Order: sequence, then C-alpha cells, then structure tokens
Amino acid sequence: MLEAAKEICKENGELTEAQVLLLDFAKAYDSLDRDFVMAILNAKGFPPKWCNIIRATHTNTTVQFLANGHLSDKVVVTSGIRQGCPLAPLLFIIAVDLLYDVIEGMEELEGIQLEGSLTKQPLKVAGYADDTAIYVAHRNMQKKVIEAVHQFSAIAGLKLNVQTSAAIDIGCNRREETEEGDDEQLEDAGQTPMRDEVDTTVIEPTDTVRYLGHIAGSGDSAAGAWEKAFAALRVRLVLAEAKTNSVQQRAAIAAAIIIPKMLYVARHAWPTEEIVKKADLCIRHYV
Repeated sequence: MLEAAKEICKENGELTEAQVLLLDFAKAYDSLDRDFVMAILNAKGFPPKWCNIIRATHTNTTVQFLANGHLSDKVVVTSGIRQGCPLAPLLFIIAVDLLYDVIEGMEELEGIQLEGSLTKQPLKVAGYADDTAIYVAHRNMQKKVIEAVHQFSAIAGLKLNVQTSAAIDIGCNRREETEEGDDEQLEDAGQTPMRDEVDTTVIEPTDTVRYLGHIAGSGDSAAGAWEKAFAALRVRLVLAEAKTNSVQQRAAIAAAIIIPKMLYVARHAWPTEEIVKKADLCIRHYV
C-alpha cells in the first residue's frame, strides 16, 4: 500500500504535501479496555455464546512473576487482552476497526486515490494487528486525524505515543523549506522557535522508519531494505556455517532461513534485476 501510494503521489502534482502517518499505541495489547472490546463484539453482532466465551477468558485473570526461582503472589489483571493468545491479534483488529470507520467517515480528510483500470478506491487507513497507517493528501490534515485518534484512544483505553509514531512525506518533500519558513515567521514576530516542546497533536516527519519489519521511507527505500536484509542474513548464518558441512544441511538452512527472509522483503521492496542476481549468487555460494 505504501509503495503504491508513493508512486501515485509522484505522478500527481496535486499531492506534493501528502503524508502517511504510522501510528504507535503504547502497550496496545496490555492497555485495551476489556469492556470496550465486549461492547464492540456485541455491536458487530457476534453470537452471545461467542461473546460469553471471550468475556470468560478475560475475567479474573492474574499473573505471577518468577524471580530467582520463586513465584510472586498473584497480581490481578483488569485490562488488556491475553498475551500469547491466538485470538489476541484478531480481538485487537476488531476493536480498532472502529477507529478505521471513524477515519473513513471523516469528510474533511482526503486520502490517496488508488486508481485501477476499472475502479477507483480512496486510501485513508490501513492496518495490520496493532500497526496503523493513515494516509492524508496534505500535511495540514494531520491535526484532525490525531484529534480523532486521541478521542478513540480515550474510549478504548489506548494511548497514542506521538514521540514514537512517524510521519513520512510521500509527495514532493518540502519539509525543510516549510520548517525554515515557519521559524523565520516566528523570529520576525519576535518569538523564538521552540524545538524541544512536545506537541501531542503533531507527528514529526522522518526520512526512514522500520514498519512491519520493513524499512519504509519517503524516497526509494528498496535498496536500503535489501542491504539490511543481506547484512542480517550474514549475521544469522555465521554460526550455521561453523556447524554445517554437508550440501544437504546447507540447502535445508537456505530453504528455512534465507529464502523466506528474501521473499518477505520482496513483498515490500520489489527487487531489481541486480538484486535478484545478487540473492541468487548468495544462495549458490552458501550451499
């Protein structure tokens, strides 16, 4: 989605100030309000038996800490969804879907228009588990989006971590010019730009950030993503090279580690012909 939106913005002269906001909720699974989850399940029409099962698995839950071989007393847990539970990601997605509905319904928010040969679809929000990406056609729309997210967070028991969230310019990046112009206006008015103040309604732009295990950025991040992927593989294979001798063993490691890693990166950063050749040589030389 991100790469497609970047290509569209490059071709559309009206999207020079477009951004994607990559949101980070602090301790998302641990802080989600359980009553809110149950209300969402009921509102979406899940069967009462199913809702009762979910409620039962999230009632009177406790945890214990293991310290120096001794278990602590039980500590009652009253919020959040159960860590490690296969249902946890699905429950979070169902709960945060309300935020997506709110974003999609904001008339003042203009997303990125995805156009195919037959259909057009506006892209405003996309999510995977607890990672949420919101697309805005202009950076000035960011404040409205953050306000909506804060309102949802207050109801759902979540907290948006503005400092660890990221904004990526996917149009023509004029961030430096904008910031310099704003500072000059403040100085002309006799005010000093406050760079150290934390504004909870603004997410600062960044050049690159790791998102869903992939390097995302305003420019062409494919080369950087593959460089990091090859470096990570080299580190993982150091120990394997010392312990594996046969071709069959190395082929098994390549099938279990090298190829899945490359396929995952390729889903987000389409490899060039040169990168494909390099990957092929890496596999051949290792085996």
